[in-house]
Amino acid sequence: MRISKAAVIGSMVWWGFMVSAQTPPASPAAAASYQQARDAIAKRDYSSALAILKPLAEQGMARAQSTLGTMYAIGMGVPRNPTEAVTWFRKAADQGFPEAESNLATAYSSGSGLPKDEAEAAKLYRKAAEQGYAPAQFFLANALRDKPGTAESQREAVTWYRKAADQDYAPAQDALGNMYFLGIGIAKDEFQAVNWFRKAADKGLPSAESNLGAMYEHGAGVTLDSAVALGWFRKAAEQNFPPAMARIGSIYVRGEGVVADPVEAYKWLLLAAVQKDPDASRDIADLAVHMTPAQIDQAKQAATAWVGRHSPQH
Repeated sequence: MRISKAAVIGSMVWWGFMVSAQTPPASPAAAASYQQARDAIAKRDYSSALAILKPLAEQGMARAQSTLGTMYAIGMGVPRNPTEAVTWFRKAADQGFPEAESNLATAYSSGSGLPKDEAEAAKLYRKAAEQGYAPAQFFLANALRDKPGTAESQREAVTWYRKAADQDYAPAQDALGNMYFLGIGIAKDEFQAVNWFRKAADKGLPSAESNLGAMYEHGAGVTLDSAVALGWFRKAAEQNFPPAMARIGSIYVRGEGVVADPVEAYKWLLLAAVQKDPDASRDIADLAVHMTPAQIDQAKQAATAWVGRHSPQH
C-alpha cells in the first residue's frame, strides 16, 4: 500500500507567509498600513503592497521585513532575489520574529541566498517552533523524522507534528497521519491515521486527499470503498498531484469500482509519468504492450486536453 511519506509541502522550498501569534507590537497606524499591504497582496496588487511595505520594513517593523523578504524570495512583484530575501529575513529574525526565523531556516536548508547549512536551519526552526509557529514546528519535525540514529528523534518529531496539527496546520496533520500509519515514533494506528488524513484532506491538501483515498482503497482504518477512494484520488489529481494520478491510472487498469479502460488508465499514468512518478513510469510501460497504437494516441490526446484545461489561464 503506497502512502505519500509526508505532505507535499515538506519536500519543497517554502516561505512562510502567515500571521504569527508572536507578532511584535506596532503602532496602530503602522499596523493599519501593514494590513493594507496584505490586502493588496491578496488582490495581487504587488506594486501597492511594496510601496507600503518598504518604508515599514526600513523603519524596523518585523512583520513587514519578513513579508518583504518573502516577496523577494518568491519573486512576487519584484525580480526574484534570494540574497535580498535573506537580508530582510535576518533583520526580522534578529528581532525574534518566528515567521522570519522559519524563513531564514528555509533559506539555510535550501541554500537559497546563502550557503546551505542544515545545522543552522534546524537551530532556527527550533527557535521559531518553540514560539508556537506551526510551519516551523512542521519543518523541525521533518528534520527529526529523517534524522539517522535513534528512535528518540522520531518520537520528538511526532510531538512537534502534533503541536502544529493541533493548530489546524494541514501539512502537519497529514504528516502525523503518516506517522500513525507507518508506526514511526508512535504505535501504529490506522484509525488515527485516517482521522488525521481526513482533517488535512478536508482542507484540500492533495497529499492528504491521496492518502485518504489509499486508506479507502485498501480498507485500512475504514471500510473498503473503491468509489470513495477514487473520489479522493480525483480531488488530489485535480490539483496536479502525480501520486494520485498514478493511483487513478492503476484503478482503471484493474477495473476496481469502474469499468477497466486502458485508454483512461494510460491517460492518467502518462500525466503522472511525465512528472517523474516512479510507479506510473513502470505501470505505463507494462500497459502499453497490451494497447494498440490508436489507443495510445487517443490516450495521449486526452492527456494533452486535460493539461490544457488545467493550465493557469483556465
